[in-house]
Parts: sequence; C-alpha cells; structure tokens
Amino acid sequence: MERTRYSRVLVWTLVCCLCPLACSADADNYLTLLGRWETGSCRGIVVQNDLVYFGAGPRLEVADISDPYLPMKLGGVLLPASVRDVDVHGHLAYVADSYFGLQIVDVTMPDHPVIVGSCPLMHLATAVCVQGPYAYVVDTYEGLRIIDVSDPADPWVVSIHDEVGFPQDVAVRGDIAYLATWDGLEIIDVSDPVHPVQVGLIPPGVYYGFESVMFDGDQAYFACGQGGLHVYDVTDLLQPQLLDTHYVYGHSANVDVTGDLAVVATRGSGMSVIDISDPANLVELSFCEEVTGTYSVSCEGGFAYVSSSIRGLCIYDLKNPADPQEAAFYRTGGGGNGLVVRDDVAYVAESWAGLRTIDVSEPADPTPVGLGLAVDHLEDIDLAGDHAYLASSSGVRAFDVSDPAAPLQVGMHTVADGASDIAARDNFAAYISYHEGLVILDVTDPTSPLIHSQLDVEQPFQVVFGDEYLFLAFAGEWGNDGGLYILDHTVPGVPTVVGFLDLTKATHVALHGDWAYVFGRDDDHGHGLLVVDIADPTNPLTVGFREYNWPITSIHAVDDFVYLAVSYQLILEAIDVSDPTNPFAAASFERPGYHTFCIYAREDLVYTNGVWIFRNELLTPVAPDLTPRASRLAQNRPNPFNPSTQIRYELTAPAVTTLRIFDLAGRLVAVLVEGEAMSAGTHAATWTGRDTQQRAMPSGTYFYRLEAGGFVDTRRMTLIR
Repeated sequence: MERTRYSRVLVWTLVCCLCPLACSADADNYLTLLGRWETGSCRGIVVQNDLVYFGAGPRLEVADISDPYLPMKLGGVLLPASVRDVDVHGHLAYVADSYFGLQIVDVTMPDHPVIVGSCPLMHLATAVCVQGPYAYVVDTYEGLRIIDVSDPADPWVVSIHDEVGFPQDVAVRGDIAYLATWDGLEIIDVSDPVHPVQVGLIPPGVYYGFESVMFDGDQAYFACGQGGLHVYDVTDLLQPQLLDTHYVYGHSANVDVTGDLAVVATRGSGMSVIDISDPANLVELSFCEEVTGTYSVSCEGGFAYVSSSIRGLCIYDLKNPADPQEAAFYRTGGGGNGLVVRDDVAYVAESWAGLRTIDVSEPADPTPVGLGLAVDHLEDIDLAGDHAYLASSSGVRAFDVSDPAAPLQVGMHTVADGASDIAARDNFAAYISYHEGLVILDVTDPTSPLIHSQLDVEQPFQVVFGDEYLFLAFAGEWGNDGGLYILDHTVPGVPTVVGFLDLTKATHVALHGDWAYVFGRDDDHGHGLLVVDIADPTNPLTVGFREYNWPITSIHAVDDFVYLAVSYQLILEAIDVSDPTNPFAAASFERPGYHTFCIYAREDLVYTNGVWIFRNELLTPVAPDLTPRASRLAQNRPNPFNPSTQIRYELTAPAVTTLRIFDLAGRLVAVLVEGEAMSAGTHAATWTGRDTQQRAMPSGTYFYRLEAGGFVDTRRMTLIR
C-alpha cells in the first residue's frame, strides 16, 4: 500500500503552532500571528508513574502527584489546538488535538515536553489509544484512523474506517478494537491494521449512544450518555455479554476503574462512584456534584483524577467511596471572554477562573503574571483607573489592579440573572442584563457600587463609552425593533436619549473618533457592518455598509481599521474603513477550532482571546521611543521557576542601580546588581536560584528589590526544586 504522508517531522507542527492561517476569499494575508499564550477547559487525562498528563485548553500539562494532596506543575507544551484526549506510553504522550489531529510529545523531561511529530486529520480528533506501533485515533466526523507511530517523528495513516456514526472513543485489546459511537458499539478486527473489519455491533438503547469504553480484566465498561454505566463480560471479545446496567444522574461521559470501584464522569453534573465487586450487581456508593463540568477521569492508587471544564484538574481520595473527599484541585483556567490591554498588560476575563493578567510587552512571548480568583462564568471586562470591572453570571465584580501581578476583588454588585457585557469610564460602570436592560453604576467607591440610572430596553447586546456619551446596541423585542442608542449617562434615574439610529437589529458597536461601527440589520442595507457618522450625536447617519451572512462575536476599531470576528467561519477580519463609504476586508486570519470571543486593538497590534497577538502589516508603525515612559520593575519570567529566572527592569533616566534577592524572613540571599551606573532603557538580570556563596536555595517564595535613583520597587517570585 502506498503511504499517504501527512507530515514531515516537526515542520508542519511548527507552522501550525505559529500560524494556522488561511485567508478569506476577498482579503490578503496581512495579519501576522506574533505569539500566543493560552488556557482553557481541562480535558483528557491519564495517570502514570506519579505523574498526571492532562489537557488545559491547547496545552498538554504535566504535574507531579507523588503526593496527591499537593500536586505540583512540572511543565507543559502549547499545541496547535485544544486537547481532547491523552494516552502515554513510555516517554511519549499521544494527544488527540481536536482540529489538528494527532500530536506526539516527548515527555522524557516532564518539565520540558517537546512536540516531536504530528499527523493532521480531516476534522475533529476526540480520542486516542495506542497499542504497539499503532495509534487508534477517533475523528468524530470521519471515523477511526489507524496511524503508524513506529517512527514518532513521521506518523502516517495506514487505514480509515469511516462508515461510523459519530464515534467518541476507542479501546484496543489484542487484535480487537471497541469503537464507541452514538450508533452503537462497533467491534472491529484490527489484526490487519491496513484493512480493519467490523465483526460485531452492540446496538444502543432508545435514549443513548456510547460515549467511552475501557477494559479491566475480563470486563469492559461503557459510559453510555443517558444510559449510565454498562458492564460487559469480554472473555470472548467477539461476543461480549451484558452483565449489568446502572443509570447515574446526568450524562455519562467517561469511566475508569480502580480496584472494586468504577468512577463515572457525568458531563455537566459530577462524579459517580460505583461498587463493581460483583460486576453483575452494580451498586452506586456516592455521587459527588461539587466537581461539575466533568469530561474525563483516570484512577490510580485509590484516587480519582477528574477533568472539570469549570474547576480544572480535581483529585478525589476514594478511601471512603461512600463519601469521597477532595484531596486537591489544580486550576487550569477557562476560556477568555473579555479582554483589555493597558501599559503592556492584558487583562482577561477568564470564565470559571478569574481575572488573569498577562505581560504582553514582548508580543512573541506573552507571559501570565497574576490571577484574581472569581469562580463563576465571566463574560466581559473593562478598566477605569486602577480598577477592573467584570461582568459575570453573578453580577459585576470590581477588582483593584493597581498591582497587575496581584489583582484583588474589592467590590461586588449582584445581578439576579447575571451581567453579559460591561463598559467603564471614570466613575461609571455600565452593564447589561436580560431582565434589567441597561444599568449604570456609580463606582466612585468601587468597594460599594450603587445604581445610578437604568434604561428598560429589550435584548441589549453591547454597551460602549464614547468621549462624552454612552452607546448601546440592542436588538429590540423579538429582534425586530432595535437600533443604536446614544445616551447621556450622567443623568441619574433614567439616562437621556441624545440620538438614535433606527435598525431592525443591532448586536455590536465599536467607536473611533467621529465614527461608530455597528453590526446589525436595517431595511435599506440588509445584515452587516454599518459605518455611522456620529459627529453630530443627535443625528447619526449611515454612510457605508459591508454585507455579512453570518453574525459576529466581537468587534473593535482603531485608526482606519475595524477588527471583527465572524462566527461559524472562525475568521478574524481587518476591515479598512479609511473610505467610510466603502469598507472592505483588507486582511483576515482563520483560527481553526477557535472562536474569537473578544478583540482589542491598539496601533498595529491586535489582541484576541487566548491570548493571541497579531500584527496588522498594513499599518506602518511609528518608530518607537525606546526610552520607557516610567521606570518599572517587571515580574520575573518564568515564575515559578527552576533552575533560573530573568528579571527585567526599565529606567527613564541613567541611575545608580542595585538589585537584590531576599527570603521571606527578609534576609539577604543574593545580589544581582550592586551600585552600578545604568543607562536609561531596558535591562535584565538572571538569578540561578543560588545565594552569594553559590549554594542552591530551597523551594519557596523570595523577594527581589530594585533601587535606582529615587525609584524603589519590590516583587515576589517562587522557586520550585
């Protein structure tokens, strides 16, 4: 059989990681991806030799669980797309990487995993099982792929079994593969991997399909969606015999076994622990609903390791299976739904995690520096002064961000049905909710937000502050009577409508100068982007239009460009509006498998959730002034670190400089710079984790202090041995 080569060693992987890019038909490629840092839902998990391997969005993470009560992150690697499943054999981890197929990662050094091979598939890789020289990869839309991984640097597809109804998982024993699908459990003879043959089928029940399958001894355990847990005797793999069925609360998504216990992850509901000492008589011992949004589970040594899209990696002690206790949880974060950039720091509303701050001073290397916890669904964010205001499923949260490395919640305004969008300016924060409409808060005291005014409006979508007025895009009742309100937000009680643009529906608005860019629908133009002259806010006038067949998820405007994300097509577009009467797509970037939920642009840089950072090559940036606007001591990178870390600092003017390291007790540990005359600009020093006598310091928290002229600042860092 002639081999179909899908990849050559690392070249394809590097291309995907750095620029998974495809242009739209009417736009040239001038949006260049500079760098990305990501987090996301925890999915896919496997435990092996005191290590746990799991997906955190598009990252494969590795943590030490020799003490399950104190998991410690060792390392991770950024993959092209989101991790769906993981299997580990020897020093290699095999990852089902959703829209970018199979990724093979060398985990010989857990603190420094490295991608060594890739094999792209057609659509969506959701599960992987490795046996011998073959990886069995499930493509939900295309079937089962059998891939030769004998040379990890050059995996290739040897066969495709595609007459399958939405496969979800695969397990292999000997020459037989069990393929869990929504149309039943397929039994496949893979003795000849080039020609797999279906030799049996277990049909699904009335209300369920098969979600996952695993072998343990002479039994096979199936998670069957609404059908719960099914156990089969597989002494004869070709004729499995049903032993028992147990219905659990929720949608059974994944199952694993430890001793006489089966642990079922129920998607969106929790975790069920079932006694399987008698496989023909299953008995549920407990159901834990605290760990919600579960996708997968891996059991080892009396502990259950559960991936939760909300909390991250949760570890449960099963010593008392009737009452499993959480030993620890390892927060992985969530999707970024809101984004603002200020002074080289990106502030991200990270759903189910909190307010994440990321250093973006070097676009090619965005680095997280802080996290303010807020465990609910965060929708949007905006900044005003030293405070960030976040719209969430609980209401509006106010965070003090005067120190971006340590954001701290200081205030809360509760909203019964949650807030879905927010804008802040000076002493005001405006949010929208389904039942309350538009609400403007007085945040003169951020610790105690007070309602200033409120406007009852049907289906509000987005609110934005202009220089003088507040702009509100809304769809109206049943999406038929909407438009753009221009409001005087300083009026207490009910804000005054200054101007109104009558549209059938409006969902998004962005502002720049005397222009508003509104996404909606009107009778004269149809559905798309409207360019609106707001020089006279009492009489907004539509002067340009670009038609779209799909809705958008985000929009932002700066200079002569409007950046918008087209839903379903997964495309980020740069619309040239230098001629307001003729907006056109000048550049685009396709993010396969990724929805762009938020956009923020400044000068020639564009930031989207992830954080992905792009440069608009159509803009000629002004030569930068290399002199910093203010002296600054940056957060060390990496942090935590082992064995070394870099400390950057910026000086506005020449100064005699000292940089020292102290322990928690305030004792001097090391001196990196001692009374040296430094020029204005950016400088860096490296600490190798050793004291002045070159002795290795133990794990722990340390402080570094910069003194330069009249500037003094101290920051904290963590050394992990």
